[in-house]
Amino acid sequence: ENEHGARFGGSLGTAPESVEEMDKIVGKGERFQLGRAMLFRPFENVPGVDKPFKSFPIGRGGRNIGMMKAKIGFIEVDKPSIDTRTLFRPSPRRYTIRCYVLQAWGLASIALDEATGRMKKPNPYLTIKCGPTTISDRSNGHNTVDSAEFYRCFELTTTLPSAKGGTILEVIVNNKHSHVDDDDVIGSTKIDLLDRYYSTTWQKV
Repeated sequence: ENEHGARFGGSLGTAPESVEEMDKIVGKGERFQLGRAMLFRPFENVPGVDKPFKSFPIGRGGRNIGMMKAKIGFIEVDKPSIDTRTLFRPSPRRYTIRCYVLQAWGLASIALDEATGRMKKPNPYLTIKCGPTTISDRSNGHNTVDSAEFYRCFELTTTLPSAKGGTILEVIVNNKHSHVDDDDVIGSTKIDLLDRYYSTTWQKV
């Protein structure tokens, strides 16, 4: 982690206040980023962020087949049991999720240009997944760039809480080839919607 990651990723309240300051971090200042905290690590790993659940992988035959989320605590024997209805919101509800993807930089070159013998810059585009929903933005992809300005908003619905996989939002950067079947993945990230939904820190952002 670099010095900027330590500075801007360590606190939600610290953010660049000038384009010049932003230039030192990502190489190109954008006014919409001014005053916004920049996190160079997952939100859940930022010091001070509350983690509403513990996550436990579920395995079978040496394979990971799922994940269990739970709140675990201890109470004295003579104390009344905790009413779980006070810990969680009532029955599952449908929510609209809006995912804003602004920029990507430092995208890896993953294809060799046989004519020059050099690695080619990718043709990046976005794919968004949440539960059974998949949104491909291939038609709005970029050509031959290692930094892309997407500025795209994706809207989908999901149920929280849910045991059907609709609590994980996955943002994938794909590399476009001549045929869609040949497209490959440059990189991806997963956002745990359930943890953020119940996080008091996230609700204040």
